[in-house]
Amino acid sequence: HECSGTIVRTTSVKFKENQLVSVNPYQDGKFMGVTLNGCLSEFIVVNNEYIVLSKPNLTCEQTAYVEPVASVMAILKANLEKDSNGIIYGNNRIAQLTHTVLNTFGYKNIKIIGDDDEDSLHDNYYDFIIESQIDEKIFKKLIQILKPNGLLILKSRKFTPTEIIINDLVLKDINIKCLSYYNDFDQAMQWILDNSLEVNKLIGKSFHISDFKEALSEAVKGESNKIFIHF
Repeated sequence: HECSGTIVRTTSVKFKENQLVSVNPYQDGKFMGVTLNGCLSEFIVVNNEYIVLSKPNLTCEQTAYVEPVASVMAILKANLEKDSNGIIYGNNRIAQLTHTVLNTFGYKNIKIIGDDDEDSLHDNYYDFIIESQIDEKIFKKLIQILKPNGLLILKSRKFTPTEIIINDLVLKDINIKCLSYYNDFDQAMQWILDNSLEVNKLIGKSFHISDFKEALSEAVKGESNKIFIHF
């Protein structure tokens, strides 16, 4: 669902042929690549309301990255206090991107915490936690280390049930906020332009579609860099 492409035909007055664009994957209550056909095709037909125009000098890979950036920027809607004691939980690329984006908006004290750091975590310590990976064990741990009246921001798109103990939340007056996308994809694209060097650190190799097996093999090696497939 993270994709970019060049317009080859349009009837829109807003866009022109040969323009580099990205696509908002969330359409009519459905998610491209999950409940709608994804973009792994040489040509796709998209309503112009879901098209996001790229910025000058951005590459195809940088343009495609607008989707995860817009997802991370949704956290700004939580209006977190910049001097609050918070963490990002997860050992993955989205956690790294979340840290990078929030840092540019003045959140300088947020750290990334993963499974290997659990022994150093303290109960009732954090004002807020942003999760980028979740299961029953992690959820229980995050509630445990949040302060009473703390905020848990859920970002993972998990499609299987996760068991939670409601009593654990009620006793600590825990607040939970679920955030999908920042409303302005154009602003997310501008952020990529302004921070392209940081984005490049998260971009991996791009493989031709004929080498898709190699691309998938490379992608499963780890979460440090985003792998792309092109036509």
